[in-house]
Amino acid sequence: MHLFTVLEIAAFRVILHANLCLKFAYAERRIDENVAMNVLNPLALWGLLALAVPVIVHFFNLQRPKQLLFSNVAFVREIQRTVVRRLKLRQLLLLALRLLAVAALVLAFSNPVLTGAGATGPGSRSVAILIDNSFSMTASNERGPYFQQALSLARSIIRSYGPQDEFLIMAASDPKPNLPFSGMDEALDQVQQLAVRQHSRTLGEWLSLGGALFGRASYAGQDLYLLSDFQQSTILADSSVPAASSPGIRVFVSHVGGRHPGNVYLTGHRIESAVLEPDKPVSMRMTLVNDGGSEVRDLSIRLLADGKIAAISNVSLPAGGSQEVPMAFTPGRSGWISGYAELDDQPVSFDNRRYFSIYVPEQEQILIVEEQSSRPLRILYQNLFKTFSPAFVSSQAFSTVDLRRYRAVIWAGMSQPGGGAAERLQNFVQAGGNLLIFPGTRASVPALNSLLGTLEAGSMAEAVSIESGAPAGVADLSHPAFRGIFSPGSGRQASREFDAPSVFRYYPLSPDSRTVYTDIIQLENRSPLLREVRTGGGTLYLFSTPLEPEWTDLQIKSIFTPLMFRLSQLMNQARETAPSQIIGAYTPWSVRVSGPELVQLVPEAGGAALTPEQYVRNSATTLVFDRMELQEGNYRAVRQDSVLSVISFNLPDTESRLAQADASALRARLDAMGWQQAQVLGQDADMIGKRIQLEREGTPLWIYFMLAGLLFLLLEIVVLRTGTSGGAPQPASQAGRGSQPD
Repeated sequence: MHLFTVLEIAAFRVILHANLCLKFAYAERRIDENVAMNVLNPLALWGLLALAVPVIVHFFNLQRPKQLLFSNVAFVREIQRTVVRRLKLRQLLLLALRLLAVAALVLAFSNPVLTGAGATGPGSRSVAILIDNSFSMTASNERGPYFQQALSLARSIIRSYGPQDEFLIMAASDPKPNLPFSGMDEALDQVQQLAVRQHSRTLGEWLSLGGALFGRASYAGQDLYLLSDFQQSTILADSSVPAASSPGIRVFVSHVGGRHPGNVYLTGHRIESAVLEPDKPVSMRMTLVNDGGSEVRDLSIRLLADGKIAAISNVSLPAGGSQEVPMAFTPGRSGWISGYAELDDQPVSFDNRRYFSIYVPEQEQILIVEEQSSRPLRILYQNLFKTFSPAFVSSQAFSTVDLRRYRAVIWAGMSQPGGGAAERLQNFVQAGGNLLIFPGTRASVPALNSLLGTLEAGSMAEAVSIESGAPAGVADLSHPAFRGIFSPGSGRQASREFDAPSVFRYYPLSPDSRTVYTDIIQLENRSPLLREVRTGGGTLYLFSTPLEPEWTDLQIKSIFTPLMFRLSQLMNQARETAPSQIIGAYTPWSVRVSGPELVQLVPEAGGAALTPEQYVRNSATTLVFDRMELQEGNYRAVRQDSVLSVISFNLPDTESRLAQADASALRARLDAMGWQQAQVLGQDADMIGKRIQLEREGTPLWIYFMLAGLLFLLLEIVVLRTGTSGGAPQPASQAGRGSQPD
């Protein structure tokens, strides 16, 4: 009985292993009815000649019984015939079991495999592996970071192929077609060198690569693997249908990850203070988003400026909610000040910072062009406004001025700007400059309208007189031009403090529907006294009346001095309050310099200077960042050791939304895109590795033949034990041995 127990345990283990092999062979509906059996070791089939041995032994054991005569042998002869038939049947059964056992063992050593249409066979293959290395892959689950899981899976896939196969390892952020393939060892080294980067591509873009990746492949058999967390906001964001790949390419999609961790991130910021001054608070708002399924309480946000903590705020956010968090800090100096807002958050940290930069002027240059002499402006800028360094020039000398030195131009008494002056002003505003115009008392309306038309600022009509004068008491007191002028209080109190000027004559203004404008001060009939027009890269402030007593008393009102001061500050700071770029969605950036010297970007975090693509147009240099590999952070735009600007580069919020598509949703998306042939794999590296081996080599059958051989030997033992039991009748020759005939 001990022998039978050992054989039963061995058979049970063999059955378990066989079932495991079948599990991989027929996984994911890959059963193929057109299967065939191949023999990997055909020389072992010569062992079937051993089948002759049991046959020979069987025939040599056939002996005719020796006849002994008795007086009464009728009963003995009947017993002999029964025993002989039983012996022959048992011998034939033993012969058959021995033949089957030998045949099964020989077939087991010949290593037969079951192959179908899905098996690749033992031939060499070209294998391309695309690994998602976007920032969302830094999220993790109980198995560790997704990116490390993808690298481990890639190594397992490589090792599952043969040493004769070739491999192409590539990061999905920067796929390059027609690259050479490499061997197994080099491919494993290439996997180790991959790193997370801040650029991702959609599934459609991946699949559209198709055969381009195999442009330099050596073998017709080609496998393409896509390893990603399949983030809904990035990888699955497109709905385009990619072009079909070559029929010889098999596509395998492996989903890494599998859960939606809660994530809180900073997605935007804006600076509310339109006028920035040293030792004056700067108001900011940071946009915070909770992408998780649970509420976040007392999340700390730190604001750092010039490398020092300037403000701290604690925020609570509901699940799936967003909120603008107000923060303020006081710059202690003038010039460019950069910093970032930072929060502590899991499971990813790449989106926990939002970079910003501001410009706090110390003494700004301002150009004042006098087509008509303006005593009120000279009093303000030469005697009162110490913040500004004014330069007064005549309209005739305007053509000789280098406008690249100025952010703001005030034109007093504009009557008939020449063609050259109008073109220079247009280029100045388009390049980001700011212009303030007081019309002249004898203005040529057609000439002014020509300039306003090029600036898309509308038009003006011939002057209109108001005999008794009309108060310009309708003011947009929420406009930055009035910020800080009135004492704190309600809008009504500010309205009472507003010293409304009277207007006796003015040029009616009409807007241009193509541009955004704001009427800062209006007459009672809603005709504008001061209009703000956003045009090109800059801003135009247009008064409808000259600074002359017979036209208006604005110059003697208490509101005039603070209004002009704020307008001058706005013009000098409008383009410098929040120079920010979103990586991957760049916009051209203009700086008011020209010449052969290039503008370079110097990262404040350290590193080599970068040179963006740039071109000069008129008095401005435009920077283009589309072809640059920039990291998030603050960069100084430098030209000849002079800091022109500080530009903040921030990540888009798409990578911060960590929701993923599960395997069923991914399968549905592939089917909808017409890629039913693509196979969706799990993320278990061992299972995928065994699957590859089974597809290449087929399902091994030797274990089944080994099991059959053991069973046949077991049955032979059973038959032998049954034949030697005590209940069996004795042969007739032995029953009559020693008797003498009568």
